[in-house]
Amino acid sequence: MRKSIQRALIVSIIIGLFYSYSGTGYLTWLYRVQNSFSTQIIDLLANFIDYFFQACGILIATLYLRIFPSNLRKVFIISTICEAFFIAAASLLSFAPATFVFGVCMDICFGIVFSSAIALIPGLDKRLYGMVIAIGWAMGSIFSYLIAIPDQGNFIKSPYTLIIYAILAIITIVLYPKNPGEISENIQEESKDKASLPVSTLIIAILTITLIETTVNLGFAFPVADVMNGSVSLALSRSFYAIGLIIAGLVTIKSRQGGLMLCLCAMLCPFLTLLFENYLATRTFLWALNYVLIGPITVICVVCFSDLAKYGISIAGLGLFSRRIGQIAAYSIGNSLRPSPVVLITVTAALFIVSAFMVTMLGRKMALINKAPSLPATDDGIQRTESHSSGITNTGTNKDITNDASEGTSESKEPTAPDPDFILQEFCNRYDISSREKEVLDLVLQGKSNPVIASTLYVSENTVKFHMKNLLKKTGCENRKQLKTLFDDFTIN
Repeated sequence: MRKSIQRALIVSIIIGLFYSYSGTGYLTWLYRVQNSFSTQIIDLLANFIDYFFQACGILIATLYLRIFPSNLRKVFIISTICEAFFIAAASLLSFAPATFVFGVCMDICFGIVFSSAIALIPGLDKRLYGMVIAIGWAMGSIFSYLIAIPDQGNFIKSPYTLIIYAILAIITIVLYPKNPGEISENIQEESKDKASLPVSTLIIAILTITLIETTVNLGFAFPVADVMNGSVSLALSRSFYAIGLIIAGLVTIKSRQGGLMLCLCAMLCPFLTLLFENYLATRTFLWALNYVLIGPITVICVVCFSDLAKYGISIAGLGLFSRRIGQIAAYSIGNSLRPSPVVLITVTAALFIVSAFMVTMLGRKMALINKAPSLPATDDGIQRTESHSSGITNTGTNKDITNDASEGTSESKEPTAPDPDFILQEFCNRYDISSREKEVLDLVLQGKSNPVIASTLYVSENTVKFHMKNLLKKTGCENRKQLKTLFDDFTIN
């Protein structure tokens, strides 16, 4: 367990350093471009264009890592170097078109670096997913506040900060694991042994996070004008982000559903901000409150997609992709409806109801995916899970299974039962059973009914019946009872 926590802490530091130089570098660039563009253009830049290209960067990384997961470290190093360069170029140049272009490149690199950093989380203890992102993002938020203190807030606007960002980027690259490919390969192996990607769950997760983010930002879209006119300290407001992050991280250790409930609470905030946004005295309070409440959304979007990443490491970054799409939608809808407050509140209320329904649905789906208990990792940092078929404890590799079996024999002098997963795979090899048919067979051997199998594998009952027909045909059996008897005889022999 100690090694598991150490690994989680290292990943938190990597994410924290990334967000420190990347998020604060973005603020440095934003403060400098205020002299080149109007407030309306900067609002469009910060709430639409930046989010759009960050989403593009995440999508690029997702597609690439889906095909080449072993190149994870290369992707991280190259994109980190490029992002640091683009932050410097966008912040130093005074030529507006060049500043804009380098800013766009910076956003794309942000999405790629984020995806390759978050891809480390699925290799950790599941219970720590939320705390890893919470600690990392909180580090970045607090760093933004601290670097804004010197020289009455002017230091963050100076080019000297770029030296600090460069140092942080170098440290991040040094800390990044030299063998992250092993993590991705383990996850890819796991996906082959279990089930193909549950597309319906992935779509529900993307839609849910997008709707939550849209609802929250319809009430308060963090208007840049507040920062530009000096009525709000962006760095100070972002420091409150850490509070919501840590609370959500602690909650998700015990329950994914608890994190989703916090997201529902966050969606109540728009109704408060729509009531008080015209009162200047409450502006700082609204910024701080909204940053506290978006903390759980940040955590749960990473946790949910990290859970799904056992089907492919590239999926982990799609949580932020969904948030960015939601923020873009909120900016577009909010701008068009803001002249009609009643209509805006009505639309927000409707989205709240739909989002609450989607949260409930996502909670059920994630409960099914995480139905197998996550046991503490051993000192070798590998999680061990109990096999559903025989109660034998297995690790992620055949070598570890052999070692554990040998150690168990030497200590107890009792024969070790054969690995049920190995027997199942051998049975499938003999009768030419496909991976999907294997999943159905596994559940049939556990005595599950067709409706339960359909729910577990996210398919229709007709699909289950189709696979059952193929299983009986390939094995020469007439019914489930004969199929179970055949498997039991194969196990004995």
